[in-house]
Amino acid sequence: MEVVDYVERGWFLLREGEHHYLTVNCHLPLVDVSITLRLSPEEEVELHALGHVFADYFAAKIAYWTDRYWSRNLNGEISTQITAAIVTWRAAGGSAR
Repeated sequence: MEVVDYVERGWFLLREGEHHYLTVNCHLPLVDVSITLRLSPEEEVELHALGHVFADYFAAKIAYWTDRYWSRNLNGEISTQITAAIVTWRAAGGSAR
């Protein structure tokens, strides 16, 4: 699992093998939450075509319409792996792109 792109205090895009995961910080009225999802095959195609532009746009959609994407939120082992990858990435100097 590795961080491949990010926007500070906004989102992280991670890759494991051929799959990408997007972790988005969502600012809700009473609390901030984070949502993590695995990109669908269609979203993978858009990511490969548009790169950072797609990731930034998709993260904005998720942050704005969090309830639409909440059912895709990942928990458990994969969430732990993603958090560990971000912590490791930050400790190493945190530069992607």
